[in-house]
Amino acid sequence: MNRKVALILVLAVLIGIVAIILARSNSEDEISDILDLRARAIGSKDIKLLDKSLATNYKKPLEIMREHFNFWDAIEMRILDRSIVLESPDRAIVFQKYQFRVKSGDKWEVLEPAVEKLVLVREGRFFKKWKIAGGLLPEDQSTDKQN
Repeated sequence: MNRKVALILVLAVLIGIVAIILARSNSEDEISDILDLRARAIGSKDIKLLDKSLATNYKKPLEIMREHFNFWDAIEMRILDRSIVLESPDRAIVFQKYQFRVKSGDKWEVLEPAVEKLVLVREGRFFKKWKIAGGLLPEDQSTDKQN
């Protein structure tokens, strides 16, 4: 009987470890997906799509991006590097290096790469989804120029 109990206990621990790994991996995939959605929204200059990547109480970045969408004829956002740190089941910090390529008239310009520190939270009542909740605004002091 002790052997069965020990085996069940070992299996339960292994299942728990696998569940934690899968949940962590799933969260990282969901975070990457929402950040990729943001990049697609910027590339298509789609405010409604961009809005889907932002937390409910973090809508000011939409005003700023609307100005950029109106100014540039085309925008491309390349993600050069991304690091996701899960602080809790409902909060993550993402360090992301990116670069914009913008078009005005017939001329394309490649902007200097930058690094942003984004705060993401899971929100929703029943089906929680990851959303960007900080790091996009100049006052967030999250972007640093990279050489």
